[in-house]
Amino acid sequence: MKVTCLEGFFGGFWNRMVYKCRFTILLVFTIWAAFAVTFAMNIKTQSKEDSELQEDNYILKTKREIDRVFPPLITEVIND
Repeated sequence: MKVTCLEGFFGGFWNRMVYKCRFTILLVFTIWAAFAVTFAMNIKTQSKEDSELQEDNYILKTKREIDRVFPPLITEVIND
């Protein structure tokens, strides 16, 4: 029976290494999961809109100009 490269890699050294280090791998995974859960629990909703762009930013200027020339349709429907 011919063994492919992938089967040879995962069937030989890699398989023995995972078997020998299974408790270390489990410990590292558990620590990482605890860190991720703790970090996720500390995420709060955004209380105010943070404006990282300054008022004279070219992207904001372009958006304002587009909104001025082509007013959003939703505000026209709501105002009617």
